[in-house]
Amino acid sequence: MSVRVTPKGKVVFQLRYRYAGKQHRLDLDLYPNIPLKEVRTESDRLREELEKGYAPTTG
Repeated sequence: MSVRVTPKGKVVFQLRYRYAGKQHRLDLDLYPNIPLKEVRTESDRLREELEKGYAPTTG
């Protein structure tokens, strides 16, 4: 999990991962729309999908 700050100052939580040999970034949500604890839970769920061989999806 990482945080990116856009040029307009928005803070975006991202999941950075490698799938099918390529580096990817998936935006999870904007801060402060979601508590950090929820972002970590979602990040863990998506990493479990990766371990099973599935491309992560949000929702």
